[in-house]
Amino acid sequence: MKSARAQTTDTGAVPADSDPLVSHVVAAIRKHAEAGELPLFTWTLGLPQPCLLAAISGCFSESGKLAPLSEAQYQVLLRRVPPAFSPLVEWIRSQLSPTADTRQGEWLSHAVAAACFGERPLWVDLGLADADQLKAVLARYFRPKFASRSGELGWKHELLQRAKSGRTWRPPKALDSPLFSRQQNFSKYVIFERTRRMQ
Repeated sequence: MKSARAQTTDTGAVPADSDPLVSHVVAAIRKHAEAGELPLFTWTLGLPQPCLLAAISGCFSESGKLAPLSEAQYQVLLRRVPPAFSPLVEWIRSQLSPTADTRQGEWLSHAVAAACFGERPLWVDLGLADADQLKAVLARYFRPKFASRSGELGWKHELLQRAKSGRTWRPPKALDSPLFSRQQNFSKYVIFERTRRMQ
């Protein structure tokens, strides 16, 4: 893949200019996955490999030609994507502002959903400076009702609860348990997923 300014793929044209914040978030998710601070599947952003390569090239036009993994290697990562991920992405995507750049909004939706599977505050797993910067990012790309915080719970818990109440959300049984309801973060769900996959 050459410069993002000229590249076109089967996923569509790559924007000539990317938002530095979106680029930073995409890089942070992949960095945290490599460091073991996020589940390994988040390295893919939950995207098919052509879409991931387009996102990387779009965010980092200086990256030049990127060497893809073999299809078999990439599928190993995608098989680790939990069932709750796609519905969460779908719901977050539905909250994008009509004025947001479609491609970058798509990448950000995947990044935010991926960060929800970490055990730290959302702004930390997104590589942002603090909670205020998280609010600024959400306000820039998403509808006001989505970007505004309605409670005192952590952002991850709040996103999951909002998604859970939407039509597209089909939560695993763990999210409906009294144990999860008492949590102020996503760690119990992460533990549940890891334990379930080991059985």
